[in-house]
Amino acid sequence: KFTSIRELVLLDHKRDANIYFTANAHYANEYFKYKAAGKKNSKYLIMQHGGGYGLFKLNHGESWEVGVADKFYSFGWSNKKNIKYLAPSKFIHIPKKIKKNNDILYVTNTISRYLRNFNGYGFFGDSAEKLFINQRINFLDTVNNNINIKIRMYPTDPYKLYEKQRIEDMLYPNIVFDDYKQDFLKSLLSCKLHITDVTMTTFLEALIYNIPTVCFSPALEHNLSNISQDLVYELVRVKILFYDAKKAAEIGR
Repeated sequence: KFTSIRELVLLDHKRDANIYFTANAHYANEYFKYKAAGKKNSKYLIMQHGGGYGLFKLNHGESWEVGVADKFYSFGWSNKKNIKYLAPSKFIHIPKKIKKNNDILYVTNTISRYLRNFNGYGFFGDSAEKLFINQRINFLDTVNNNINIKIRMYPTDPYKLYEKQRIEDMLYPNIVFDDYKQDFLKSLLSCKLHITDVTMTTFLEALIYNIPTVCFSPALEHNLSNISQDLVYELVRVKILFYDAKKAAEIGR
């Protein structure tokens, strides 16, 4: 199968190129992967996809991408000769101002309860799932009940964690769930305060668009790369970033 698919792709010369550039096609686009690998003397360029790159001491995905690319374009960090800077267009073109509301928007991500790969967090599988979910519960337990929070969860539940049901079962009086009728960027730009527990793309977007933000991430405390330490320590100092969910929740008290 591998040989036959590869031959079919390489016989399609309409999409031959001297440069192959992507931010994510190397994950699951088989056509792109065969083309980029099979065209002799072509250049292979990869751009950072997501906000976790350059941040962690250990990130196998990042190491592989930087290693196979002729040039790797980051959002603004470098620790190798082939890493260059290139800001994504969504960060360059600042959206028009949107009318503010009083929402405190809590944006979450999802994480697998099983070991799928060795990610940058330093926690894997069941331990990672328990850590992140427990931190979210700790935050909601501690935050002032007089503060109303709208939670925008990951749109699907691919790992069957049933987080929404778990939170609903806790009967928090001040929690509502986003109905996704408004796209994420508009929700972010219109909120009064953005809260998150992941230092990924949405966290970067909030900082770039100058949205008041609080982030808590226990995985960061002992797992920082050398190039990220000073920036992370400064975010901790000014109380944007917290390693502990309960301390993050106390800002509203």
